[in-house]
Amino acid sequence: MPLGSEDLNQLVALGALLEERHVTRAGDRLGVSQSAMSGTLRRLRIRFEDPLLIRSGQVLVPTALGEALLPLAQQALFAAEKVFARVSDFEPSLSERRFRIALSDYAQLLLAPELCRRVASVAQGVRIDFEALPADIAHDTDRWLLQYDFVILPREFVRNRVKATEALFEDHFVCVLADDSAAIVDGVLDIEVLSKLPLLNSVAYTGIDSTMALGKAARAAIGPGPRVAATASYAAASYALRGSTMWSALPRKFAELTSGSSLAIHEFPWAGPSFTEHLHWHPGRDEDNGTQWMRQNIRESASSLTSAL
Repeated sequence: MPLGSEDLNQLVALGALLEERHVTRAGDRLGVSQSAMSGTLRRLRIRFEDPLLIRSGQVLVPTALGEALLPLAQQALFAAEKVFARVSDFEPSLSERRFRIALSDYAQLLLAPELCRRVASVAQGVRIDFEALPADIAHDTDRWLLQYDFVILPREFVRNRVKATEALFEDHFVCVLADDSAAIVDGVLDIEVLSKLPLLNSVAYTGIDSTMALGKAARAAIGPGPRVAATASYAAASYALRGSTMWSALPRKFAELTSGSSLAIHEFPWAGPSFTEHLHWHPGRDEDNGTQWMRQNIRESASSLTSAL
């Protein structure tokens, strides 16, 4: 069938539906009503002679054809984006471009305030959507780099799959607990007491949590490991620890921003594991002026954060 006979707007809708797997969210993303998006889905089902999305419990999941079409739709839309990006220069003060950034709650708390201030000061029409890291980011990296403008997380999580990447800042894990904890004796962290207290297992990235962040040296010092009393995101950890007998291993930069007066931060007596946050993007966006501009803003926001802390 000749390309001219197809409604290319349906390609945009197809990509949104298969990525969001939710009719209302896909409609919100494209600025159309739920009923209009439902109608588009019906037309796409007729066009492809396939349901594309089917209900499984409370969620929609793609059919085999839907799974096969998703990367093709993403690549086609990405190529179209590059075509139109080349015919006009990116002017921040005039742009209404939307940038999608996938990152952990930890990285969002550290970077979003400064990044939003920087962008809003020169580009009031530019929109930034901060979104949670997909659970399968490590196993389907190419797909997500096509969907998002940027992904922020330590490089080891995507192994060597990402070709376009740069380091943003380093951090390391420290012990965070209530300032009146029994594990603090004369202002010093008592590891023997700590090993008997319950652990708040904090999670920021799929596949890593506090028990892993402590490392082999910590496990050797505190034995088989403390009892895990709860599991929470980094964002919730600083609130859950207040007035509690629990303790947790959290990144120092995060702890310094969120601990307040009721929590204490102590270095472990062993070298706390360190990590580096990286910015990742699809190499096809290297020549895009808007991507370059946003990368610079993210880089400067990370540099400002490092200087402040």
